Amino acid sequence: MGKKDRTTIVNNINELNLEIDYDKLAEAMVLAQQKANESTKRPKSIRSLIMSTANTFLPAVVALIALMAGIGMCMEIFTDPVHSVLFYFVFAVSFIIVISVSICCAIEAWNDREEAAIQHFNSNIALAALVVSLVALLQGVG
Repeated sequence: MGKKDRTTIVNNINELNLEIDYDKLAEAMVLAQQKANESTKRPKSIRSLIMSTANTFLPAVVALIALMAGIGMCMEIFTDPVHSVLFYFVFAVSFIIVISVSICCAIEAWNDREEAAIQHFNSNIALAALVVSLVALLQGVG
């Protein structure tokens, strides 16, 4: 075997040039992030628009049901004032919380991107199926 076949191992490095231009690196990272964001932004398709609308109306329906329950409870107060005032206070506070959360959820759902709207719609459909099955179980249907 000659000297050409043998590999030489260098165990020490006398000079190492590690000069990095951090400004250029930061600019490159910002440009890459902007390109990634531009590629994910697509105009809303009809399907995502319908799903966003459905996701917006679900909390609105919950707020409407809470409003109807609140009106029913107010009618109960006027017809039978014997009930505890604390119960009505707790109901009023929970009613305000449900309405506030429902309105915030509706506003947030309207601004969802296409992928998020599809995921939320699928979750809402699963939740609706769960509620329907629980109602059927409690009523003894089937």
